[in-house]
Formats: sequence, structure tokens, C-alpha cells
Amino acid sequence: LINIDERKMHDKNLQSLNAMIYRLTEEVNHHAVRDSLTNAYNRRYSLVILQNEFNRARMQNKPLSCIMLDISHLDFINNQYGYFMGNRILTESVKCIQKQIKSSNIISRFGDDEFLIILPEIDAKELQRLSGSLVNEIEKCVITDEEKNMQINFRVTVGHSAITPATKSITDLIEQANKALYAAKAV
Repeated sequence: LINIDERKMHDKNLQSLNAMIYRLTEEVNHHAVRDSLTNAYNRRYSLVILQNEFNRARMQNKPLSCIMLDISHLDFINNQYGYFMGNRILTESVKCIQKQIKSSNIISRFGDDEFLIILPEIDAKELQRLSGSLVNEIEKCVITDEEKNMQINFRVTVGHSAITPATKSITDLIEQANKALYAAKAV
């Protein structure tokens, strides 16, 4: 027979273990969907979100847009000032982007220096305005290295796309944004 004190101790230990399992599960889930450097969503998870939003937009006849954003010359910055500075630019860029977009919009790190921003219920007109605003605000961000007494300005390039009747899949939507990005880089 187990006495009442032993039972209480057993229940308390069980509650403590359950709380630890919950915290660890939350942490694992977080790391499964987030980029470890920037804390933006990762590419894999953003594709899941984009597919869900694409399906919803099609079913409800709602707009859906996306922006592909590239940090220009990040390799040069890494070589000139070091990877620590390049990483700071990546993390600060995400913070700047998050300040400019709605909480219902999704930002993900899509490549080394590329970010995909998913914009549910944003039409082509609003997309044009938002793209310009994002570029202006991000380029106002200045990264300061107080130890080396220097500031680094950086530029970004964006390409965007909005769902149209010709858009058959999320691949089409991303490719349209990517083509617009590379066209903008060529200018």
C-alpha cells in the first residue's frame, strides 16, 4: 500500500515531468519551423504556409501576394567586414521587415540572403505600395559596430507577384516573384 504522502510526491513528480515534456516539445516545434539565426520562419515551413494560403485564396476568391527580398552584396559585406556583421544585417533586416508588415503576413528566410514574405489578402495595388515602403524602411536601417567605430548601410532588392488566373501553383507564384527580383537586380 502506498501512503498518501508517497502518492502526493509521485503526482508532483509526474506533473513536473509533464511540464518539462511540454516545454521541450514546444522548443523542438519552434526549431523545426524557424531559422536559427534570424528567427524568421524557415523555407520548408513557409512553403507549407504558402500552399495553405494559396488554397484558401483560390477557394475564397481572395488576393494573395508575395515578395522575394534579397540583401544586395551580402557576400561582399561578409568578406569585407566579417560574417558577424553579415549576420547582424540578416537579423536586423528581419526586424525591420516585421515592423512594416501585418502580423498576419509571414516572413521566411528562403535562401542565404533571400527572404520570402507571404501577404494574404494583399492585392496588386497594395503590393506595389508595400514593396516600395519595405525597401525604403529597410535601407534606413544602419548597422553600427561600436568597437570598430563604423556603420554599414546596405541595400535590398525586391521582386513581387500576385496570384492571377494564370497562377496554377505556389511554384508559379514564387517563380514570378523571383523573375521580378532578378529583373530588378539587372537595373
